[in-house]
Amino acid sequence: MVKIIVQIPAYNEEEKIGEVIKKIPRDIKGNSVQVMVIDDGSHDATAEVAKKAWADYVIKHPYNQWVWAAFRTWVENFLEVWWDILVNIDGDGQFDPNDIPELITPLLQGSADISIASRFDKHKADNIPWIKEKWNKAIAWIVSKLLKYKIQDLTCGFRAYNRKSLMKLNLLHMFTYTQEVIIDAIGKKLKIVWIPVKVKYFADRKSRVTWSIWAYVKKSLMIIFRTVRDVKPLVFFWLPGLISFIVGCLFLLTFFILYLSSFRTTPYRMYLYLWSVALLFGLLLLIFASIADMIKSQRRIAEENLEMMKKMKYDK
Repeated sequence: MVKIIVQIPAYNEEEKIGEVIKKIPRDIKGNSVQVMVIDDGSHDATAEVAKKAWADYVIKHPYNQWVWAAFRTWVENFLEVWWDILVNIDGDGQFDPNDIPELITPLLQGSADISIASRFDKHKADNIPWIKEKWNKAIAWIVSKLLKYKIQDLTCGFRAYNRKSLMKLNLLHMFTYTQEVIIDAIGKKLKIVWIPVKVKYFADRKSRVTWSIWAYVKKSLMIIFRTVRDVKPLVFFWLPGLISFIVGCLFLLTFFILYLSSFRTTPYRMYLYLWSVALLFGLLLLIFASIADMIKSQRRIAEENLEMMKKMKYDK
């Protein structure tokens, strides 16, 4: 029998959390399901409502620490208690808990390590803000091209993980975890699948992640920037370095063409200056790429050691 835990991060969700818990199936294909709620410093009765709705575990943070802290909490508890599959679903009722069996099917079959709900595949998300939809699709496309891995939805938090994936994943940035986990998982060759689901957005809903869509975009870009840099350092540094080198060669070629037409250098020295700057910048980036790749090798060794320590600690 596979042990499944459904984890719900919640912050001031007393109105919806009870309904979400009650809709979660407690038996999936003969496998028992438990529910754990992480109350991230709510100021309302979220924890009390979760207990009354028969959540099996309710963990309360003393103050709001953002979703990355909730991620760390439920991963540590998951590994400690020895569950096999962890499902994360929001506590605001945007996602339908009845989609959980379909979400975890690839994990039960052993065909995937992580299963993520896709809001932009077969179904159109109801009432999703235009800017949010376009931003998510655009950033997923960009990261897909950088990593050469088809990504349907980069930021959806409705996900399922097996034990192997949570042993390998490490979270470094203190804001949200959704983008970083996917990029880190791709870098570690974990198998990810996307499952189309329906989702509804509420007009009066206030974000629990950030106070402004622009602040969220800025912080998300920084996380993606840093994670891609760490996971694919050669692509991150080598590609712009090569582009700069090619641009420099074009400046040099332009100079020679103009020089041969008049055999004068004075009017065209600017092309030589531009060539030297572009060449120097390109060479610096290529050097950075080499150094970053060496650092990546050391990080891989450190993370392998960390995974071994996790196994020694949790898989007793």
